[in-house]
Amino acid sequence: MQFEDVDPEEDYYEDTYLQGRRADVATLYTGDEFMELIKGQNVILPEGIRKARVTVENDYKLDNVVADLYVFMLDNNDQVLSESDLIFFGNTSSLNKSVSMTEDEDCNVVDISFNKVNQDVSKIRFIMSMNMEDGRIRNFSMVRSSSITVLLEERAFVINLENFDRFESVLAIEFLRIRNKWKLSVQVAGFKDSITAICGDYGIDVE
Repeated sequence: MQFEDVDPEEDYYEDTYLQGRRADVATLYTGDEFMELIKGQNVILPEGIRKARVTVENDYKLDNVVADLYVFMLDNNDQVLSESDLIFFGNTSSLNKSVSMTEDEDCNVVDISFNKVNQDVSKIRFIMSMNMEDGRIRNFSMVRSSSITVLLEERAFVINLENFDRFESVLAIEFLRIRNKWKLSVQVAGFKDSITAICGDYGIDVE
């Protein structure tokens, strides 16, 4: 599977460090200040973080267009441990409830309990793919705007996705586990493979 950079300009690779004590009770941020993140930025999450909520919102140009969200829980070899490690509209929760999804027409909400994630899972990858049910080729030129908000226990972030009109699928963000610490990485990488091909690359056989 070949990813293509969406933005031809130079990427930014500045790490953003979150300062603050570990929350004794895992409550999510309720303030109104959001830090905007851009392609290439990484956020090192506080040690011992327990929860995050990711909200993906799309505004479509047409009524019959949908960008489905797929969340892959992957090991170090970019493979799922089992098919239940793909969270999407047909499987809205992992077996141990560490990752769960709720959705409506224009919005997906994903809750992550980091303390429950299998130790063999090193990546939680968020991919959006245009729905192809009617067999017609679609890409993100049919999406007017797309944004992701990430609520942590003490901070909140927003990512506005841009410049991926020609692609059918987009790797938006991923959480990476490195030496038992989690990092949020803003990818925004587009590719033209179908979701069936993407699933195959990650070890999921789709008939």
